[in-house]
Amino acid sequence: MESEETAFIENVLSAPVRKGYKAALEFYKKDSYLEANDRLELYKIYLSISRAQLFGGLAGFGLVFGTPFAYQMYKTNAIRGVNVKRSFLLGLISMVVSTQYCSRYVYNSKLENVAPMSTYDFGDGFTQKTSQYRQYEMMLLLKDGTPSKWAVYFYDTYQNPAYRFPDPKVKLHEMMKRWPQLGSPFMNQRDPIGLYSDTKPRPGGIAEKVNVTSSSQLGSDDLHDSMGAISAEDKNLPELSAWDRIRQRKDVTPTDGNNTWEYVQKQRLAEAKGDETSIEDVVSVSGSQQDFDALLEEGRRLYK
Repeated sequence: MESEETAFIENVLSAPVRKGYKAALEFYKKDSYLEANDRLELYKIYLSISRAQLFGGLAGFGLVFGTPFAYQMYKTNAIRGVNVKRSFLLGLISMVVSTQYCSRYVYNSKLENVAPMSTYDFGDGFTQKTSQYRQYEMMLLLKDGTPSKWAVYFYDTYQNPAYRFPDPKVKLHEMMKRWPQLGSPFMNQRDPIGLYSDTKPRPGGIAEKVNVTSSSQLGSDDLHDSMGAISAEDKNLPELSAWDRIRQRKDVTPTDGNNTWEYVQKQRLAEAKGDETSIEDVVSVSGSQQDFDALLEEGRRLYK
């Protein structure tokens, strides 16, 4: 199993991931040795480091940013003439430097306090050394970076051990089991962007006219007969134009091919005569120019 794990780490994982995995193993090993009192002490240590960073940074910024204003006030009894942009920029630089300095100073001070042989009481040296040594090793590993995060972590794990850092080996084994299935689930789909699935049938097409039972509910003979019926009906159905498909979707009766203009003129003439006769009984209009002119002349006469 160890050989498979080593081969997986060396051949599959990238260099940054391997580095992170080794760091996680080292942290988990030292974290598993900590007891409740060790976590409480580490919480206090990193809380003091985070406070030193905060107050040190604010003090550095205020000192550098406010000094030119104080000097100008002392010299001219006014703060006019101070370069605010330059003072603000120097204040930011001072804040960064003072934050790092205060953090490093408090960290080194706390590290000396928990050094293995810094405190060694008579009669209780072994217990005291073991507890401090665990804290010392953890501080050497974490350094003074992001103290607020580590203060929260040690306090949470002190109250509830279930929040502890998980075992990286267990996570690696889970990853090894799922590795053949890993990858991009989006691109592994047969139709990742839905070009061929869940497509709606074209209005007026055969899919809207024939309700075919699902193939999963039919036998082979029934499926063959159904498909044959669909093919036969598809051949007999007239091909609809785009306008007729729109009318069919709007529940409007399609017209007879090229008689659309005639149908409109018949309807207008019937309305002009007060619906005394039906539309079909009005003068028959053909597609010739003479009939169209006669229809136009009759329309003019009716509207005079």
